[in-house]
This record gives sequence, structure tokens and C-alpha cells, in this order.
Amino acid sequence: MDFDPPVTVHHLLDYCSIIFSQEVQLVSPASFSSSMDVTPYDTAIIPPSSLEFKGRTGESQNIKDLLKILNKIWSFEEQHGSNISLVKDLKAGLDHSLATIKDLLQEKQINRQDFMKQVAEDKLAGRSTEQDRTKSALQRQLTKRSGGSLKSFLR
Repeated sequence: MDFDPPVTVHHLLDYCSIIFSQEVQLVSPASFSSSMDVTPYDTAIIPPSSLEFKGRTGESQNIKDLLKILNKIWSFEEQHGSNISLVKDLKAGLDHSLATIKDLLQEKQINRQDFMKQVAEDKLAGRSTEQDRTKSALQRQLTKRSGGSLKSFLR
């Protein structure tokens, strides 16, 4: 019998069925989906008759290897289930972080607008103060000039 390595769990089951010339029934999660309460294979269940099994050389090790592979697959499926849970938690954390970042960016934009508004007001106030100083200086100059000419005029 040629051995082509099985690709999927279904292929493994078909291979086991061929070896035992009967259908092998496995206790597994529905459609081989992940389940945390799946128990590993009990190798004592297979084969149905030890006499039948002893007659097949080399197949015993193949079956044990196949069962180990199936147990590994289900172990990976269980890990996959817990990984999915972990990914969901990480995704929720990421969503929360993104919401926080969005809020911070909005706050930053508001603060920037407030700052720019304050700078514009300060510029206006600075210009106003500068204009007031200029007016005061001009008035002093005018007062000095007119005051001097008034004094000379009055004399």
C-alpha cells in the first residue's frame, strides 16, 4: 500500500478507514472547529481487534503517528480558539486606543485654534498698544511744539 501523506483531517480519517477496512468514527468538535472541551484520542479504542491489528506490519506505527497528528491538529485548533479570543481582546484594546487618539487629536485641534485666536488677539492688542504709544508721542511732540509757539506768541 502506497502512503501519500494526508493533507487534512478528513484525509486522515479516510486513510484510517482504508487501513481498518471500516469507517473510523472520531469524537471531534463539529466540523473540526475549535473546542476547548475536546479530549485527545484514546488509542486503545483503535483497532477493534488486536489480532486483526497484529497481522499488519508497519501499520501500527502509521496509525499511532496519524493519531498523534490528529491530536496535534486538535491541539492547534484549541490554541487557535484561544488565539481568536486574544485577537478579539487586542482588537477591542486597539479600538479603545483609536478612540482615545481621535479624542486627543480633536482636543489638539481645539487647543491649536484657541492658541491661534489668542495670538491674533495679542497681535491686535500689541498693535493697539503701539498705536496708543505713537499717538501719545505725537501728542507730546505737538504739545511741545505748540506749547513753545504759544509761549513765544504770548510774549
